[in-house]
Amino acid sequence: SRGYDGWISFGGGHLLLIFGAGFMMVPGGYIADKYSSRAVLYGSNFSALLLFYFFLLSPTLAIPPLLSLLFLLGAALGVTNPVAVSMGTRIFSKNPGLVSAMLMGLVWVVSEGIGQGVAGMLTKLFEDDAAAKALLLVGMLFIVATAAAYRLPRELPRPISVDSNSEIQ
Repeated sequence: SRGYDGWISFGGGHLLLIFGAGFMMVPGGYIADKYSSRAVLYGSNFSALLLFYFFLLSPTLAIPPLLSLLFLLGAALGVTNPVAVSMGTRIFSKNPGLVSAMLMGLVWVVSEGIGQGVAGMLTKLFEDDAAAKALLLVGMLFIVATAAAYRLPRELPRPISVDSNSEIQ
């Protein structure tokens, strides 16, 4: 709706989001292990909020800044799921299958079903640039996610270390 080339709208922009997510997974995991998962989730949600709103409130950007913004947005968004699943597995170490089902499966069911449906219905409220305005409203959920990340426990149980000469009890 903003007049970008087809290669950006039909896959190139999404490619940069995915590259950003892939690029940040290893450093995000390292930072989560070194400092805390809570800090990574809080920081990534807050960064994603700023980048997302900058993207939506900038009606026209030149191609290089747009692609850089999409890469950074992907990096901020993409680190949250693996860090959250890792954190959940550490908190509920006796039920890793349940954690995976809830934090990977159920999250996708809810976000794909409700998220896209509600965003689609919100576009009916606007006449011009409806997609961006609907996403501005949906983006308010970043505030909820940032507040939820802030409320996470600061300390987590340490993972069990296993050396090659010991038996697992």
